[in-house]
Amino acid sequence: MEINGIVIVDQDLLSELINKAVHAALREFSMVNSNVQVEEYLTRNEAASLLKVSPNTLTKFVRQGKLKAGIAGGKYLFKKSELMKCAFKR
Repeated sequence: MEINGIVIVDQDLLSELINKAVHAALREFSMVNSNVQVEEYLTRNEAASLLKVSPNTLTKFVRQGKLKAGIAGGKYLFKKSELMKCAFKR
């Protein structure tokens, strides 16, 4: 939505836009500095989709210690490599 030239977005969309911008910047950085390995992080919804579980189930896994997650801005972030390991165990 736009009001008087100001674009209004909800928190989830803003988080997704920031996440994509950071990923793009890190990919560009890693191309320039090929010795640096960049870990890809996914939001809770992206991680749930990858594992084919609900976001609530994913949160339950974190609370039970079955899955590791970082927190940034009050939101869970998951290492894609850790999620892939979890997916192969299921």
